[in-house]
Amino acid sequence: MKLTSKEALDLLNENIGKTSSDKWIKHSKNVGYVAGVIASNINLDSNFAKTLGYIHDIGKKYGLNSDDGVIPHAINGYNYIKSLGYDEDYASICIKHSFLNNDINCLANDRDYTDSSNQNYQFIKEYIKKEYTIYEKIINLCDLMCTDKIYTVDKRMMDLLLRHGVYKNTHYHIKETYKLKEYLDSSRPTAVNLSWATQRIIAAYESGKDLIQEAIDIHNEDIEMCRKISEYGLSLLNDGDGVLTHCNAGELATSKYGTGLGPLILGKEKGYNFKVYSDETRPLLQGARLTSYELEKAGIDVTVICDNMAGYERRAYKRNIGRL
Repeated sequence: MKLTSKEALDLLNENIGKTSSDKWIKHSKNVGYVAGVIASNINLDSNFAKTLGYIHDIGKKYGLNSDDGVIPHAINGYNYIKSLGYDEDYASICIKHSFLNNDINCLANDRDYTDSSNQNYQFIKEYIKKEYTIYEKIINLCDLMCTDKIYTVDKRMMDLLLRHGVYKNTHYHIKETYKLKEYLDSSRPTAVNLSWATQRIIAAYESGKDLIQEAIDIHNEDIEMCRKISEYGLSLLNDGDGVLTHCNAGELATSKYGTGLGPLILGKEKGYNFKVYSDETRPLLQGARLTSYELEKAGIDVTVICDNMAGYERRAYKRNIGRL
């Protein structure tokens, strides 16, 4: 059975005031929020990411004794979500969020019992050997970025050191945390706005700024930057030109005009006519799915071609038998 982000949030809110502290609930909401932001910026399902973030610590509804370590709340959360009839894809995050690198010893603290004869210990040790999905890795990182507040990874690592001190796996855990951050940063190496916009929002939160206004400011600044890029790009084009595009850099990826597609869309607004050939852009087909859609919506003549045709079209243009 599927679990929506609204239903997951309801499961959290049912526990307000029922445990010794509500900080874990605020933490879970922050993890869900940040996970949703990250997922949406790398073309993943933000609602699914939010759902996992909201429920990852749901096992704490049964108690918050930190001396018991992370295994009890991981098992309790897993069993609780399964008892409600929800799919394994949801229940698994209750276990996997606490352990990096598929390793039961890669923890944020040393207050866990590691009795190899314990049934739950053995179950978790084997369970987390399964490859983590990109969503589970996002929750791993967001869990480490959030308490009842949202931090940068650097500040959160310092917070953990101050709270728990140095233990035998400290270096290992910190190293794996930064490896995870680098992995997610690299998931969209061309979309640098993912990293800087996220960091800017976190900095705004820490300084007490209005996050909604900060997001609006980022959006408006991006529109202005895209317009300037579009105006300059248009100065290099002539009415009637043929243009070849690859991948996608339009309004869906940025704001208003986009970057790569901006000159074409702005030109259309000013009465220019272009003939665009859009590479399909394998393997994710951003050209076929996104670029062609944006250009057609803007009223621009666009033809989707397979990637291998690009060279042929260029040669045809040089022989003056095509319009590219």
